[in-house]
Amino acid sequence: MKRILPALLLLLSATATVAAHHGLSSEYDREKVITIKGKLMEIDWRNPHPFFYIDVQEPNGTVTRWKLGTATPNMLVRFPGGWTRDKVFARIKEEISVKGWKAKDGTNHLYGDVLTFSDGSTMQLGIGLGGA
Repeated sequence: MKRILPALLLLLSATATVAAHHGLSSEYDREKVITIKGKLMEIDWRNPHPFFYIDVQEPNGTVTRWKLGTATPNMLVRFPGGWTRDKVFARIKEEISVKGWKAKDGTNHLYGDVLTFSDGSTMQLGIGLGGA
């Protein structure tokens, strides 16, 4: 009995940790792949996921801020191009376009797949849209 209780507690705590992390499909709609174009204004580079903030000028002239979710910082560094915090921060205020999954809740939020800078260089942001 003395050995079973610690093992049971360890198993229960591991289960709670795994359940706390959400999958992409809980927040983003795989059927709503969109591309937005705007100016990269702000970056919140932290674990578990950095967020980029993009100002998009609407046809009526108003500016809408979009929140762009990405993979983890460790994955961004490992993707082609080795995107580090310093390399990305050097691109602030640059015109970009980004393709990704739109948020299910209808907000101006998407999970990015590929970001294209004004010079044509690209940055992989996520795990891929599966050919969408």
